[in-house]
Amino acid sequence: MINEWQPALDSVLCDVVEQLDMKFPDFDISCNRLRRTIAHALLITLLAMMAGCHLLTNQLGGAFDAVPEDLETELSPEAAALVDKAFSGLDPSRLADAHVHHISREVHPSWLSWSNPVRRLRTDIFLSGAGVEWADDVEQRYIERLERLASHFPEGTSFLLYALDRTYDAHGNPQPDQTPIYVSNESVWEVSQRSPAKFVPVVSIHPARPNAVEQLRYWGKRGVQYVKWLPSTMKIDPADSAHDKFYEAMREHGMILLSHTGDEHAVETVDQELGNPLRLRRPLARGVTVVALHAASNGSFRDLDAPTHASNSLWGSNQVPGIDLLLRMMDDPAHEGTLYAEISAITYFNHLDEPLLRLLERPDLHHRLINGSDYPLGGINVVIQTRALQQDGFITSKERRWLNEIYRKNPLLFDFVVKRTVRHPETGEQFRPEAFLLPKQWVRQ
Repeated sequence: MINEWQPALDSVLCDVVEQLDMKFPDFDISCNRLRRTIAHALLITLLAMMAGCHLLTNQLGGAFDAVPEDLETELSPEAAALVDKAFSGLDPSRLADAHVHHISREVHPSWLSWSNPVRRLRTDIFLSGAGVEWADDVEQRYIERLERLASHFPEGTSFLLYALDRTYDAHGNPQPDQTPIYVSNESVWEVSQRSPAKFVPVVSIHPARPNAVEQLRYWGKRGVQYVKWLPSTMKIDPADSAHDKFYEAMREHGMILLSHTGDEHAVETVDQELGNPLRLRRPLARGVTVVALHAASNGSFRDLDAPTHASNSLWGSNQVPGIDLLLRMMDDPAHEGTLYAEISAITYFNHLDEPLLRLLERPDLHHRLINGSDYPLGGINVVIQTRALQQDGFITSKERRWLNEIYRKNPLLFDFVVKRTVRHPETGEQFRPEAFLLPKQWVRQ
């Protein structure tokens, strides 16, 4: 059980530093030193959380000190100017957050049970980051809060709202014990039809479902443009030839595959190797446009091209950082215009800092980057560490102070502004404007 929590432990410790530093500017302590000296305090912290400490859960989760509507009246002039600068020169009709999750009450029982305290605590932290509480109408309250956060973006901004299908085995049988959360396609469609915000429905269809192609055609005929996969959780191997008919139907309807790449730690997984970006070559070869979510910015994977491509990875002769594998694919001229990299989580504490550096160093690829927030994860304090961004030279101390102001009022807006603000520590290169705009051919009026 403790291994399930392990990916967040370092973030928890440095979040303590971050919160202290926000409140006490003169506070200065090394995260590494803190990690070495307060392991026992961490144990106490976990025990306190298991006892249902609401205050601590909020500190790790949301703990926002204002409602979104306070943004315009309470931001300092400097923070407000940073927001204005972030939106400057961008076409609202192409401006998009291409990675927003819907939530659902259909979760694995362990998410709500103290018999599995890690998962239960994670659920509470997720809800805190989303600014809602578990209730019969949690989905509606979640969308209402999203609408309030989205209201601070220019009119016309798109927010791609994700469904998530169940896990299936290779024979098309549902696997409820391996399904952490189910978000129906109908739920995201309904939100897109009634919300004043510009939510774009993203359906999720497991290709092994007996009616997968039928479902794909149904949603394609209704105008749905995007399909979301989380392979390591849903048990999907994108390289499996069994999915070729699914890919053919996607191509026929002009649908775009948004597939998670890199390690997955927010929910339970079946096999992390299924997040290997090289496995996306099969849908690409069959004419499907693919977006590699998270730009494979977390984790290392088998080099399926070895021994053609040697590896110096510390993980072994056949393990390569996911970002390297993805960049290899993007450098292939055959994938120009069909393979894109989405940059949600690229500024999260547990993704820094090599992937961010690598992408900032490649302005030639910025027109093939897609912006996304991964909300509500972008509202969870434990992964947001502006202190680390400052220490690594991506932002200045003043920018950090202004960004913290924005985060406390509107974490969705913060995610956009921080990525418009970060720069390469040595060259000063920033993400080009086109990294925040959908390709023209994707935009539907």
